[in-house]
Amino acid sequence: MSITFEEIYKNNDIIIGIIRVGAEHKEYGDPYEFSTIVVIKDSVGTFKGAVSTIKFNILGIRNKLRTLLKELGVKEVRWERYRKSVKKLTHKQIMIIV
Repeated sequence: MSITFEEIYKNNDIIIGIIRVGAEHKEYGDPYEFSTIVVIKDSVGTFKGAVSTIKFNILGIRNKLRTLLKELGVKEVRWERYRKSVKKLTHKQIMIIV
């Protein structure tokens, strides 16, 4: 599985981009199985609108994802999950190896 980050917007306070993951995904335009918007502010990355075309196991790319996020200055990841229309805010701190 390959993982890419496409920067959409950046200023002094925030970075917004799209993370894409897929077996055949190497660059923009290639097919992918998973994508999410990530908003990065104050070393916190917030995933928004994550979608998958298959039953996707993010644990399979966890180390690649951590490496990518570390390069972007992220130390903590957050996301929201909805189950049966109930919002559940989930926080997940990722390990950063310095």
